[in-house]
Amino acid sequence: MKKSCQNINLEFEIQPWLNGIRLLKPDDRRHYPNDKFLSSISEAFKLPCSVYLLDRESKIQELNDVNVESLSFDSKHELIGKNAFNVFPCESSLKVLNRDKKIMLSRTKNIVEEIVPSHKNKEFDNYLSVKVPWYNQQNEVIGIFGCSINLEVHYIAESLAGITKLGLLNSSANDFACKDSDIKLTRSEINILHHLKNGNTAREIAAIRHTSPRTVEHHIEKIKLKLNVNTRSQLLKIASTLV
Repeated sequence: MKKSCQNINLEFEIQPWLNGIRLLKPDDRRHYPNDKFLSSISEAFKLPCSVYLLDRESKIQELNDVNVESLSFDSKHELIGKNAFNVFPCESSLKVLNRDKKIMLSRTKNIVEEIVPSHKNKEFDNYLSVKVPWYNQQNEVIGIFGCSINLEVHYIAESLAGITKLGLLNSSANDFACKDSDIKLTRSEINILHHLKNGNTAREIAAIRHTSPRTVEHHIEKIKLKLNVNTRSQLLKIASTLV
């Protein structure tokens, strides 16, 4: 069984714990007969998005193959033990590290859009990231468990469904300040929101609607204003409850 630099066995079970997760050996489940377990790490790593475990310094301890491919590397061994700035020394990487530090200090879940550079083509990709504290058996935060969706490459709907099944996302939109009765969307906006919920990108929606990506992006910005959300990640989360 492959192990990371923190000796993380891929068969470890993911258990919801406080505002995050902790990892238990399969044999330890007998000590928690009434507790819910999400899945094994190996099962979580089958999600069609980037899934990873970071230590207190945001250094990668384990990650799935989708993550390796998304960052344009050939092997996970090129990434294990490194943090975002070690891999991509730039300002956006520093922002990611600062955000990770706040998650661990505050012990809170974070859902955010992140800009991550590509290793080979030097371009930047937009990700929707869901990150939660990773606890040890003494209830100390020892890192972060995260899932990140490349909004232009990964299967968004399938990824969101998998992340929700893991328990990292609530199935409701209670985190956002809007009510269904207050929302008045046009027919075009409802149609675009429906396509976003199904995982289509702005470019794909434009092709379906026989219009330009810029027009779709304009509609999306108007929808965000009406729904009182600021980011694409919030919009994707709330879409499933409205259409």
